[in-house]
Amino acid sequence: MLTADTGSPWNSAATAAYQGHVFGAFLWARCVSNADLVSNADPVHAWVERMLDLHDGLGRRALRISDLDDAYR
Repeated sequence: MLTADTGSPWNSAATAAYQGHVFGAFLWARCVSNADLVSNADPVHAWVERMLDLHDGLGRRALRISDLDDAYR
């Protein structure tokens, strides 16, 4: 479970910890759904956006259901 903002970009410490596992669930849901998972007003939104930008935006480049022809829309 994510905790309140600690001032760290990772929410738990100066470096990443369990967030990789939590982000995996967000990334999976982002790939298989076109729904907005988190409101822009939610503090978690900024964290998800930072995670998507890691490793030169690898998460943003992940194939999404909307990228497939004839996919459920």
